[in-house]
Amino acid sequence: MKRLFVVIVIIFLMTGFLAACGSPQMEGIILEVSDDMILVSQNLTTNEYEEIKDTSVTTLQKEDVFGERDSLNLIELTYEEASSFKPGDEVEIWIKGDILDSYPGQATAKKVSLLDKE
Repeated sequence: MKRLFVVIVIIFLMTGFLAACGSPQMEGIILEVSDDMILVSQNLTTNEYEEIKDTSVTTLQKEDVFGERDSLNLIELTYEEASSFKPGDEVEIWIKGDILDSYPGQATAKKVSLLDKE
């Protein structure tokens, strides 16, 4: 009986670990990076990024808020390894916890990885 209980607990834990490694919650292109923060647009294509990459983030946010462009769907992510990325990187993002309903949205990233461009 004790052995059965241990097996069930192990199966339960393995299932939990596998679920935590699931699919990313979002993808996007990085617009700005600082020590522990990444600003990501979820609604940009690579070509669109190339057109706006020299525009300041402040200008982009103002244009977005005033409806002067299609929504960039920005999110500001706190991430310890943010400095390993650069503007223009296409990334996959796993979120830890909730996303705050501010503009831009704010969240803590559990994991960020470069998007495989195959």
